[in-house]
Amino acid sequence: MIVTAHGIVCVPGTDGRAGMVTLHLKDEHQATLTPAMLVTLSRYIRESLPSYARPRFIRVQPQLTLTSTYKQQKAALVREGFDVSQVRDPLYYLDPSTQAYMPLDQTAFQQIMAGNVPM
Repeated sequence: MIVTAHGIVCVPGTDGRAGMVTLHLKDEHQATLTPAMLVTLSRYIRESLPSYARPRFIRVQPQLTLTSTYKQQKAALVREGFDVSQVRDPLYYLDPSTQAYMPLDQTAFQQIMAGNVPM
């Protein structure tokens, strides 16, 4: 697993923004994080970073997105944010009740947008 980019995404209806990290999995046959990988990643982030520095969203990309000068393209990732209707890559969010990353589906997205999941 390679961390390819990180940035800040807007969370509509809140006063702030939330951190998002984009991952690229080295195994080209693996397109998403397994439940075991999510548990390990959640534990590692919880033990390594203070709560304010933990990314609230994770996006898994099948390949790196680079500019012509081989820099990471972060602007497009930030612009797309965590909208499940726009992003085709697997998305995960940090569930505040369990402090574990969970798959971000349409229901969870709507709950976040309605302000029912604190970010």
